[in-house]
Amino acid sequence: MYTNGTISYKAKDAEPATDEYGVPIESTGTESAWSDPIECLIQTNKHENTGSNKGGVFTMAKYNVLMESSTPITADMVRLTRQGQSLGDFPVQDNQLLETVGRVKITV
Repeated sequence: MYTNGTISYKAKDAEPATDEYGVPIESTGTESAWSDPIECLIQTNKHENTGSNKGGVFTMAKYNVLMESSTPITADMVRLTRQGQSLGDFPVQDNQLLETVGRVKITV
């Protein structure tokens, strides 16, 4: 498969931290970590620089990501880099396993 970038996903620890009595401790968000970069194909679905708000200008972007895998990624956030340029961190909108071609399609 042709690749033009990398994807990293924010992985959370499987088990929550507990105190000495076995009671779960409220999450502080520090137990999350980014995965190692995985090569992928990033396609721009929509990219607009026309947004604005009181504080200034913002960019609206949507991407489709294809990666070779037999299992979908179970993450809420991904970090995309295309041709050495960081595209940013995005929430996952859709995650599909394309079994016939052995790939995962992620829409952010």
